[in-house]
Amino acid sequence: SAAATDTAAALRTIYYRAKRGDSLSKIAARFNTTVAAIKANNAFLNQRKYLQPGDQLTLILNVRKPR
Repeated sequence: SAAATDTAAALRTIYYRAKRGDSLSKIAARFNTTVAAIKANNAFLNQRKYLQPGDQLTLILNVRKPR
């Protein structure tokens, strides 16, 4: 139905390379997502305590603008 298509999320995958001073919470805020969502798409983050400059993160973002 047309209504289902209208409310479907417009997902976009972005690859982000961490910079010095970045944190998961700063990246999440910048891209309007959550730390949990970032960790879900980047399993290597669950194995270490800190984000390193140069780490490449896969961010899956909903880019549909709210009405």
